[in-house]
Amino acid sequence: MVEMPGVKEPERVRKLLQGSANLEFWETYNSQEIAPLLSQLNQKYAALNGNAAADTTAVAANDSTAVAEAAADTTKAATTDLAAKLAKKDSKATNIEKEQALKVNPLFSVLQPVPQGLAIVGYANARDTAQVNKVIYSDIAATILPAECKLRWGAKAEDFGGENTKGDIFALYALKVTEPNGRAPLEGDVITSSKDDFDQMGHPSVSMQMNSDGARRWSQITKQNIGRGVAIVLDDAVYSAPRILTQIDGGNSQITGNFTIEDTKDLANTLNSGKMPAPTRIVQEEVVGPSLGAQSIKQGIMSFIVAFVLLMIYMIMLYGFIPGILADIALLFNLFFTLGILTSFQAALTMPGIAGIVLTLGTAVDANVLIYERIKEELKHGLGLKEALQKGYANAFSAIFDSNVTSLITGFILLFFGTGPVKG
Repeated sequence: MVEMPGVKEPERVRKLLQGSANLEFWETYNSQEIAPLLSQLNQKYAALNGNAAADTTAVAANDSTAVAEAAADTTKAATTDLAAKLAKKDSKATNIEKEQALKVNPLFSVLQPVPQGLAIVGYANARDTAQVNKVIYSDIAATILPAECKLRWGAKAEDFGGENTKGDIFALYALKVTEPNGRAPLEGDVITSSKDDFDQMGHPSVSMQMNSDGARRWSQITKQNIGRGVAIVLDDAVYSAPRILTQIDGGNSQITGNFTIEDTKDLANTLNSGKMPAPTRIVQEEVVGPSLGAQSIKQGIMSFIVAFVLLMIYMIMLYGFIPGILADIALLFNLFFTLGILTSFQAALTMPGIAGIVLTLGTAVDANVLIYERIKEELKHGLGLKEALQKGYANAFSAIFDSNVTSLITGFILLFFGTGPVKG
């Protein structure tokens, strides 16, 4: 059970809790290596769904148009153009037109291919990713795409600068499996530390340091992939696939991508906390509104008032009116300084905190009890009132000092090692 009072971004917290911090570094295919295979997949998938005749012409036209429009364009302007066309096409298409397009072009009607470039093989609207997955993860795809090829979506929507595409278009990456066991050649367990940072262009990024084994393997991977992209994947979603310009030695690296400052802080925290052995699932979630909190505070204050009044009456009944009133005034000073110190530290007054104040008042009375009982003893021994008062205060001081010091030590232990209500 996780309790987080005052959370202003519940979705961000939910994402952090469910992240398993499964960081992986993958080698990638260039898009020109996969684009022809995707074209074959599009044709064969349509043919097996009874549209072979119409498919040949339509796919050929679609491919030639895509090649003519995108032909080797890997610049941001070109991808912006592709994404804008995709969004425009989707916004104008009716349901009937979409169904017909899916029959003829089951893949390319919802995926804008990128014929040439690094690891990105296509772009799709967020609402069309399910249809793309249906095709690329089908049995037909398994017979056409290489067994070493894994297609994975980007973690965040692409920002092309256009209002009509903002937050809608996701990139599809082609990862290359090079290990016999099918795992990534380098995983997050080699990272010893990470922190949120900024790259040379001033964009938010995450800097990380690897251990000696990770540094050695990372150096080998970057050496073998100069000029190609290496994908940075967290929890099966691609954050970025930067081009490797040179071999990277030493284990110092930087994760760049379409990040915000909050993203880099969360990613660095997740990596520093370590990889989870299994993903977390939220099975129940409740939000406690201010009305319940107000009721708890009201009940807590009422318990405090009742306890305080009973203590005052008890002291007056036990030791007489004037001594009892003096003890009660001391309690008021105790409460005044306690609340004053809490306010100066801007501490939140929780329900356990209110209970702690009530308990503090009860134990504070113990000092008055000790003093008064010592005074009574001195009076029984025949001393005068003034001398009995002096000796009563003097002889009770050591016991009072000890009890307060031990309470202080206990309080510090609870503060540093306690959690939840215990800490409160």
